[in-house]
Amino acid sequence: MLIFHRVIFSNTWRPPCSLLSIIRRLRCQFSFSNCVSKCYIDEECNDFLPWLEHKAGVEISSLLSIGKSANGRSLVARHLINPGDCLLKVPYNVQLAPDDLPRGINSLLGDYVGNVAKVALLILYEQNLGKKSEWDPYITRLPRPEDMHNTIFWDDSELEMIQRSSLHKKTIMHKLFVEQEFSTIKEVGKFYLPV
Repeated sequence: MLIFHRVIFSNTWRPPCSLLSIIRRLRCQFSFSNCVSKCYIDEECNDFLPWLEHKAGVEISSLLSIGKSANGRSLVARHLINPGDCLLKVPYNVQLAPDDLPRGINSLLGDYVGNVAKVALLILYEQNLGKKSEWDPYITRLPRPEDMHNTIFWDDSELEMIQRSSLHKKTIMHKLFVEQEFSTIKEVGKFYLPV
């Protein structure tokens, strides 16, 4: 039996951003019997769901836990889930969005960079605040580059293995796009922000 989750959103639409994306990536598609043997509760994350529940102001089902598996961190159910059960609501106020950048930074960037780069910059900004950030429990649990299995993080010798493939071409194009966006951020910062 596969375990599924249902996420309820508020009526106000905003583009999905970092927190929503990470919650979606927390995979719930483990068979219940396999989950027990292949996935274990991540004790380092015991305080994350209570933090999210407090920040969101909504109840998170006690059936849920954060687990670890071969695929990384996962949102797992401790018991069977009945059809129609609402396990987790993610209101928009607990999603990092481009609009959450400090006003001065957001106005400087304008339309020069896309929303994904703005959210990445916001994460870096919050990460720089450390424990002072209200997002610290979330930021500290984001995967590190070495934990991500994405070709954009591969070095040249690894990329050689997929040379002459469409994946190689798409990876190079995506890397160039990301470098261009962050180059723009760097230039805007040099031009407008005091040193």
